[in-house]
Amino acid sequence: MAKIRLKGKGASVEISKCENIKVLECQRNLRLLNKQCFYYNGMQYKHQAFITISSGKPMVMRKQAVVWMAGAINEEPAVHRIIDFATDKLLPVCVINSSSWHLHCGEGAIMLESKGAYLSAELLSAWEDFMLLADFILAYDGNAKVRSRIFRNGADMQGYGSHYMQVRGNGALLLGLPCAKDELMLVELTDEELKVKSDIVMAWSSALSFHVERSFIDVAERNGREIRYINVFKGTGSILLLQTQF
Repeated sequence: MAKIRLKGKGASVEISKCENIKVLECQRNLRLLNKQCFYYNGMQYKHQAFITISSGKPMVMRKQAVVWMAGAINEEPAVHRIIDFATDKLLPVCVINSSSWHLHCGEGAIMLESKGAYLSAELLSAWEDFMLLADFILAYDGNAKVRSRIFRNGADMQGYGSHYMQVRGNGALLLGLPCAKDELMLVELTDEELKVKSDIVMAWSSALSFHVERSFIDVAERNGREIRYINVFKGTGSILLLQTQF
């Protein structure tokens, strides 16, 4: 396996660590000392995730988040079979571009970064009862079981909207968040109903009943009407919201 280290005093600070994922806050550019490494040059990142790949411990990662990789790592597209929320039927594989997710196995290391300001390494067991917005998932254990669902939007509810994933397993999960974890809002329901704007919902208990409603808002400056999507949750469970977008 290639030897990799950061050059310079104070080059990085460890923020969180979970299983084989270590999240770093970097103050300087990475210096890579091995020619086997792929790297994205000229950038300084606030948060990066260093992930080790070992035999029997594959990882699925969002391809666009990979900065570089080193060692003997094989990768192939990871196909997610997706179910429609409304009909509960399996959708064609082509609905979501499977090339955006890759399964990595072998021996080596991979560095990820996100356009979001915050990365968080988590245990999958803490999130297995939640449906997570797929946009916030950057990597997860390759041995995990994935349940992937999507709801339709558009004027005729035929287009494809938000994509949610439920990932179950004993490994690690890497999230890329637009805010710090302590800024998220947790709402707990007990045989109740909650209606909330779709664009601030990060995760929700899979035990909750869920559907999407449309509301129409008059927009004066556009001389027309704007469609707003509302998530409706019923039952007993928890919902995690992005408080910063209120």
